[in-house]
Amino acid sequence: MSNKSLIRQSLIGRRKALNPDIVAEKSGLIAQHFLSHPMFMQAQHIACYLPYSGEVDTETIVQALWHLGRRCYLPILPADKADYSLSFGLYHEATRLEKNRYGIAQPPFDPATSMPAYALDLVLMPLVAYDKRGSRLGMGAGFYDRAFSFKQQAQMSKPWLIGLAYDFQQVNHVFTEAWDVGLDGVITESGLHLFDRLTE
Repeated sequence: MSNKSLIRQSLIGRRKALNPDIVAEKSGLIAQHFLSHPMFMQAQHIACYLPYSGEVDTETIVQALWHLGRRCYLPILPADKADYSLSFGLYHEATRLEKNRYGIAQPPFDPATSMPAYALDLVLMPLVAYDKRGSRLGMGAGFYDRAFSFKQQAQMSKPWLIGLAYDFQQVNHVFTEAWDVGLDGVITESGLHLFDRLTE
């Protein structure tokens, strides 16, 4: 078993074992750190996610986006299992969600209301582990790396890629491949930390 597989197995297990009250408490703190930061104040088109397998709960953030009139988007996986592309669909209170190939709720794809990855202002990303350099370990399918590969090529400042995690998900080192796209920042219950390209 590879080092990445061991880290995934360990940290996903720890996430799933968290008491629901602890998840609510930590997720609430993470939401406060995000919603009070100037980065959020400047963003209008924000992609989020719905939690799966013990990930940080985003309900408070989503509700705040709706209340404040921001545009909230969710990742959409194609039905074709051979297709690893990722699109972002508008998500509002009346959206009727459907299950994707992993059983995660997502909006139906609609070209009229979808947003290309490069046009988003900010993306809140789930993760399994991260390190102090901003390297991210996901679930292994590479959806986000493919969607935001243009950030490596053009060194574009937007969209900001911000991971949501618990403190215990920080590790000493995440081994990366050439195609892995790093984070601009991460928010845990302890606060928001920005990596090299962004300053607080």
